Amino acid sequence: MSALAARRAAAAAESLTTRQVTIDSSLKKTIAPPSPTQSALIFDVDSDTSSQASTSTVLSSKRRRIDKSPPKKVRYFAQPSTNDEDEPHRETARKARTRKAFSPSAPASDSGLDNDSSDDELLGGGLDVDRDAELELSAASTPGPSRTRFATELTTGVPTTSRFEPKWGVNLHKVSAFDLSNMGIHETPTSTGGGVVVSLSSNENLMLAGMFSLTPLRGSLDLLSSTLHASTPTAPRSYPVFAPTSHPLPVICPSKNSVTSSDLHELPLPSTFALGDDTSDLRTVFLVREHHCGLEELRHGAVPGFSHIWLDHSGAWGLKGVHPVIGSFPTPVYPHITSPSWQSALDSLKSDEASEEAINDEPVVVLVKGPKRSGKSTLARASVNRLLEQYERVAWLECDLGQGEFGCGGVVGLWTIDQPVLGPPFTHPLSPQRAHYLGTYTPLTCPDEYIAAVRHILEHHRYEVQYPLNPTTSETGKRTDIVPLVVNTQGWVKGLGEELLVAIEDMAKPTHVFAFTQPPLDEANYMGNGAGWTSSPIFTSTALPSYADRDQSKVQMFSVDPAPISSLQARHTAADLRILSMISYFHARLSPSVPTTWDISKPILAMRPWQVDLGGAISGVYLSGEGSDGIIPDDLHLALNGAVVALIEYVDNDSYSPPVYIQGRPLPLPEESNFLGLALIRAVRLSTSSYRTKSTISLLSPLSPSVLMTANGMIKNGAIELPLCGMLDWKSSGEMAAGLAGVNWDEVPFLDVGMAGGVGVEKRRFRRNLMRKGM
Repeated sequence: MSALAARRAAAAAESLTTRQVTIDSSLKKTIAPPSPTQSALIFDVDSDTSSQASTSTVLSSKRRRIDKSPPKKVRYFAQPSTNDEDEPHRETARKARTRKAFSPSAPASDSGLDNDSSDDELLGGGLDVDRDAELELSAASTPGPSRTRFATELTTGVPTTSRFEPKWGVNLHKVSAFDLSNMGIHETPTSTGGGVVVSLSSNENLMLAGMFSLTPLRGSLDLLSSTLHASTPTAPRSYPVFAPTSHPLPVICPSKNSVTSSDLHELPLPSTFALGDDTSDLRTVFLVREHHCGLEELRHGAVPGFSHIWLDHSGAWGLKGVHPVIGSFPTPVYPHITSPSWQSALDSLKSDEASEEAINDEPVVVLVKGPKRSGKSTLARASVNRLLEQYERVAWLECDLGQGEFGCGGVVGLWTIDQPVLGPPFTHPLSPQRAHYLGTYTPLTCPDEYIAAVRHILEHHRYEVQYPLNPTTSETGKRTDIVPLVVNTQGWVKGLGEELLVAIEDMAKPTHVFAFTQPPLDEANYMGNGAGWTSSPIFTSTALPSYADRDQSKVQMFSVDPAPISSLQARHTAADLRILSMISYFHARLSPSVPTTWDISKPILAMRPWQVDLGGAISGVYLSGEGSDGIIPDDLHLALNGAVVALIEYVDNDSYSPPVYIQGRPLPLPEESNFLGLALIRAVRLSTSSYRTKSTISLLSPLSPSVLMTANGMIKNGAIELPLCGMLDWKSSGEMAAGLAGVNWDEVPFLDVGMAGGVGVEKRRFRRNLMRKGM
């Protein structure tokens, strides 16, 4: 036994020495290229002792789990036989295993996927991946807790600055108010003082931020998917433009179909000023002036988050509130882009006025439909502006309860427009011609009332507005015998929303349909091809719902691309824009004959209210919405106090009768009432007399006194309320800690003020009523 033990010890020592040399050589070959050969990765297996020794020296044995089974040990430590003919097959199998398998949760490096094959050997091999395809991956596919936003054309291929180099005396020139008055451009309450004359060549454009007045002097201008033409030399027409940084900025560029009509001889332009007298290099000239309508006072903090959308008051070029985006701009902005599909759809609205078909054709009805955040309202505004080039007036049917274009949400109404709309919705609130108040931001809770309101508005346009009784002759040569219609639909296109959209299209009978058939770019780009977190399925219907029974040959269908989405748009949600529109509405001064102005010099609580008697001027009160059936007449003043209500006018004086309020009474029919505008009830005072109880309400409304005199009813729905910022005194921000308007926070109505803090900030409380007996 001693001789056998001695031979085993000698063999173990010799095997350990051989294995150590093999490991050192393999490590050297691993560090230096090329990769280790197969012979360096094969170790001798001699005995149990040698196997235990190799386990402590060699790296983890998990890398060899891919082998089917280890070779059978041969007694007396004989070297296992190897067949040299199998070497090529083993080399091929090893190279195949070194390719990286695709993993949806593995981050991709900048240079492609990692070539390490340890994970693939652990999994038993991997899929063959094209190396060229791997190199196309980028850091955008790195996994994260949220969806990955891929770079769009807006952030990579479109410049965010002007293609214009200003030079005073060459393409810029200041003019005084006296010089403008000699040319026929007089001062207005909103546009005073002089201005700056700008000259653009065919390959230049100018992006402006702020609030300004634009007057084309020679040629035509394209901006916000609309075209502005120069008027007659005796009466140039000015257009107010609102370009806040919260929305896409207008890019002013010469129109391809430019028409020269104005005369510039009345302006004292220097001899070096570029006019491009040559026909091949004719330049477009326009005037930029200040525009002050009161909306610039938003910079004082009336709406949190929108204080800097108008930038500084100083401005540039000597114009207050006008900021040209030239070169490096300190504020992140993004331009308004008109895609070719939009341009093709808008060009279809042009008709040959001299042709007999244009005179005898049916009125134009444009219907814009698509999912939310696709650009429906923007394209609908551009359609109105394009139709205003041929028609004196254009009607707008608002079917989107969530985002009203010419007023607050919750209204289905008809507006008539007579000048281009160049700004976001909060910059042009108007009084409707005929409207109905539903008091909710979605038709989900009232689909029948929603369809009934749309049907009545369409009938009113068809029989009362579409063909004016006494058409006049327009000085500009536009048609006054027909009022076309633009229908702005909602973004709810699935389920019940699809049925409502089909019903609206059936009732409207459009001649032009602009359909957004693809999802917005920000959602479409989530479904990338790179490795990363998987995303939920997104609605990608190729065709929006449409009414199939009507004659499709008479309808011009256009599939348009969604508006480019910028990451800057994520700064403001749809709820933020609704708050902005609501505050802008209550600070506005609406008048049927005067352009809209704003008074934001004081908060809403500092405005002087109107005093109205319930049962006198207001003869009917309706409550709708959830829980409205439970309001008894004795609690009416509690339900109205501090509420946002709709002022209505009874079309038929016999449609209402005392008492003022009846519990559970349904809303008046669309044929019986007309929505005038919104009002805020500041207070309700009860006064008891000998014969009856009469309430006096204090209300605020942007409507003019002439319109308020016609209001004789109101509707209240709790779904629409005054935003919190409308209840605060933002003028005295330093005194907010003590209270509101000199009143302690404990006594301020409608507000519950408490200390804000994180989880675990408050003092810990222990409950001792659930303890065991004896504890």
